Amino acid sequence: MNTLKWLMQREFWEHKGAFLWTPAIVGGALVSLAGGTLLYKSMSGGQHSGALVHMSEGGAPPDKLADILSVAYMALAGPVFLMMALAMFFYAASCLYDERRDRSILFWKSLPVSDGMTVLSKALSALVVMPVLSFAAATLSAFLMVPIVCTALAMHGVNITGRVFSTPALYIAPLQLLSMLPVFIIWALPTLGWLMLVSSWARSKALLWAVGLPLLAIATLKMLDASLGLGFDVNLVIRSGILRALAGFVPGIWFLYDNETMQGMAEVVRDQGPSLGLVAQHAWRTLATPAAWGGALAGLAMLAGAVRLRRYRDDT
Repeated sequence: MNTLKWLMQREFWEHKGAFLWTPAIVGGALVSLAGGTLLYKSMSGGQHSGALVHMSEGGAPPDKLADILSVAYMALAGPVFLMMALAMFFYAASCLYDERRDRSILFWKSLPVSDGMTVLSKALSALVVMPVLSFAAATLSAFLMVPIVCTALAMHGVNITGRVFSTPALYIAPLQLLSMLPVFIIWALPTLGWLMLVSSWARSKALLWAVGLPLLAIATLKMLDASLGLGFDVNLVIRSGILRALAGFVPGIWFLYDNETMQGMAEVVRDQGPSLGLVAQHAWRTLATPAAWGGALAGLAMLAGAVRLRRYRDDT
């Protein structure tokens, strides 16, 4: 356990930019740019500021507007989570390749640390440490946006500040979002496994191989289907294989594989308003689908392949 902790600390310090500074900078930029623009438009009385209070002017009472903001404010941090997905993608695609490219693998193999433990530390760093740090940055930036939105509304005569900050949902929302982390991990395993497998195998341009091979597979299947009429369901291959291999780090990707759950959730949101608790509940329900666990098993198998390749390949 101490060895795993030490290896994960090493990953953090070696990739501090991706783990810490990227979500912090994106979150800070979000608050500064989006918040500053919102306040400027409100003070100048621009068209965009009028859109901000459209629901209130259209008949939605301030209390209803406050309830919506107290739940939906976490969506304001969407750019942080999108940047997290990109950072995870680039990290997973390069983490095993880079140590061979700079020859540092020779040093690490001289230590009494197994290949399995090394791969596990990188996998946990990508699946747990990076999302948790991004979540912290996203929560802080979204929370800082709340008083800015309230101030902009107050400039138009809609005072909901007291209602928003006295609503328990405002403080529960981040916990409801965090509760979906295990779901995210299960659905992200195929992408992590594929990228780390390629990273441990490629002798050069690991990222190009990781993206190029699935795209080449799509092109080949389409060509075979067009020329030979083999009846390939290309869309099924894309959804079950290519998308799972390349897009698993995108939060919420799991809803694409459970249409009934997604439709049911949309109906409830339309009738009752946004609810992160509802989103979390339906996210956990997707773990009852074969797509979730089939992809997870495939991801674990590819991680095992990455361990084996790292054991015997120490050159680029």
